[in-house]
Amino acid sequence: MNSTVAIYGLKEEAGLPSHVAARKIVEAWAEAVDAFRKWQRNEILQKDPTHAQLAEHKKALTWILRWTRMMQSLVQDAEFPAREFAAEVSGRLMQLEESYSLIHDPLTDAEADSVLREAFPDESNPGKPR
Repeated sequence: MNSTVAIYGLKEEAGLPSHVAARKIVEAWAEAVDAFRKWQRNEILQKDPTHAQLAEHKKALTWILRWTRMMQSLVQDAEFPAREFAAEVSGRLMQLEESYSLIHDPLTDAEADSVLREAFPDESNPGKPR
């Protein structure tokens, strides 16, 4: 038996050991992203978080973004044995980056008004209730 297979406990999985190990790495990352996004939804988006909670969120999100960028680099490598995960990793990276922008770097009112004026040039007060 291949010692690498025994070390990672992959002897009963179908597929090449390198593909199985790569898939397990991506699956562990995906579970962590799912858990983070669930916590974010429950504790940050659906509540009125404190400054301390927002600071905790920012720190956690920054680290999961780093991890996701690393994962993206891996799955895009021509020799990575499970490249079929590249689209999923890229999509989740976009979601996490959007979370950061929306929560920690939102548009100012002036920036939002500028975007609306550019998008709706014929409106007198875009974005304002009538």
